[in-house]
Amino acid sequence: MKKLAYIMSMIVLLIPMLMFPLEVKAEAKTLKDLYDELSKLENELKEINNDKSLTEEQIQQIQQNIKSIDREVIAIEKTIAEIEKEIKRLEQDIITRDKEMKELMKYYQFSIGENLYLEYAFGAASMTDFIYRLAIVEQLMKHNERLIDDMNNMIVEQEKK
Repeated sequence: MKKLAYIMSMIVLLIPMLMFPLEVKAEAKTLKDLYDELSKLENELKEINNDKSLTEEQIQQIQQNIKSIDREVIAIEKTIAEIEKEIKRLEQDIITRDKEMKELMKYYQFSIGENLYLEYAFGAASMTDFIYRLAIVEQLMKHNERLIDDMNNMIVEQEKK
């Protein structure tokens, strides 16, 4: 009976093994396979480190670009401030020249144009005095023209700025 119990227990244990065989796959790696895998992983690490260093270089380049742009912005702001000061100075010059022109125009209107110049020139007692007076009239007219031209140039310059 012992034998029968022994055979029965063996059959009970063998039937499931035969009906449902175990699929055990054993993979054995050789030392060469492990070295190959190690070198592959080391190469990947080198690539990652290279990418990291490239990224750090790009960050440094971008930071340098930002610094140079900041310097340019500061220089442009200084230039703008200087131009604004010059515009204010030109406005003051225009105001001053405008006042001079107004006074000159008052005098000019009062004297009724060139008649005053002619009266002054023909009031000379001698030919030398006449030539001298004509030279003075000519200088006054050139001065008036220069004032007008300067005023117009300042207005054009201010409009450009």
